[in-house]
Amino acid sequence: MKSIVVSAFLVFGSTALLADTRDVKIQGMHCEECAKSIEREVKKIPGVTDVQVNLEAKSAKVTTKDGVKIEDKALKKAIEKAGYKFLG
Repeated sequence: MKSIVVSAFLVFGSTALLADTRDVKIQGMHCEECAKSIEREVKKIPGVTDVQVNLEAKSAKVTTKDGVKIEDKALKKAIEKAGYKFLG
């Protein structure tokens, strides 16, 4: 049983360490529905594995697969499609 747990940790733990994370500023968010809308659209970008929107900071943390770089153009398009302004 111990070897299974250790193996799972190594596989999933190493994946998390290889991910790239980027913070982006967003204008126009007011509530949780705003955040969910942005998360839904940004997660559609190929290579994005996670999106965490912070309403207070007016930002989002975008996590991608290792080595995947998301261009500003793709983030801007997704955020604007959700109805908000991408500030970079």
